[in-house]
Amino acid sequence: MKRLMKKKVKFFKKEVSVFVLVLIGVVGLASAALIPYLSNVITGFVTVSAPMELAFDSGYSNFEQSWSIHGGEEFSFDTYQKNNGEQGIDVFNVILFVKSPEGDIWTGEEFQSVFLEDERYPAGTPGEILPCLYHIKDNGDIINFQNIDSENVNIAKLIFNSEDLEDNGICDGSADPTTYTHAGGHEIVNHITVDTNTHIKPSGEEDSYVMKLFYTDDLTSLGDVEAELFPTTP
Repeated sequence: MKRLMKKKVKFFKKEVSVFVLVLIGVVGLASAALIPYLSNVITGFVTVSAPMELAFDSGYSNFEQSWSIHGGEEFSFDTYQKNNGEQGIDVFNVILFVKSPEGDIWTGEEFQSVFLEDERYPAGTPGEILPCLYHIKDNGDIINFQNIDSENVNIAKLIFNSEDLEDNGICDGSADPTTYTHAGGHEIVNHITVDTNTHIKPSGEEDSYVMKLFYTDDLTSLGDVEAELFPTTP
């Protein structure tokens, strides 16, 4: 080993000892191992939640509710809506998806009345809103729910077009739905009563009418939302 370390080899046309080469290699490895950390590393994780929250109760813990009725009877529910964020958010009125059972097509005659009590309106209620209830097409256009049979849809995407009432007091579709600003930290409570038609198609427990409510600021995206909320079985 000593003889090897004393042995001369040519390095860049000059004779150097093997010992010098080994030393150069060690220094090179040490230099390559230097990482320019001047401190320890800390790690942070950010959890993001949707700012708007919907529930069937004021405790924001009831996210599912069921009703059992006969055709011609009514059912009612409260929706509690809160902006948990600090910033005001521009949103449309709550969108209501309703899937009819067994792939049936909506006719627009399923409801006799839809009554809304909303704290944003004088005396806390606009009252009867069925004439102002519209189905939203995939391109964002609207058609009155009572004319929905022309759309041949199994899932109704409904919105209360309050702009109609605020524009001229008549639900005639003269104004398109617009967003309103839901202030940060603000809570809204709605009470909705739906009176069904006597001839509404009966459904079994295995395939009932399914309602899903949510907020959005883009009516043209509802086709994608529908596919996600009601995935088809391959």
